[in-house]
Amino acid sequence: MNNNEKAKQIIAKYVQSNTSRQRDDFYTFVNKELNLKLKAYTYSDGRSEKSRVELSNTSTDEYKYLVEKIENALNDKNKE
Repeated sequence: MNNNEKAKQIIAKYVQSNTSRQRDDFYTFVNKELNLKLKAYTYSDGRSEKSRVELSNTSTDEYKYLVEKIENALNDKNKE
């Protein structure tokens, strides 16, 4: 399985197991499952982005962004 498929699979697993869809919860889940260190967007004053992630529609820009972000992190991890 390539890293793009892994990213999509972990998002699907999160959607099935977590109904809150809070951004921080999503990153915590992904980091734990894949041993990554991804973080939610942080504003200049130090606040984290707390809104919900939109993962139910795979054609949204946010879904595509998150797949790419996870895939890139996995690619980087594999280079280490």
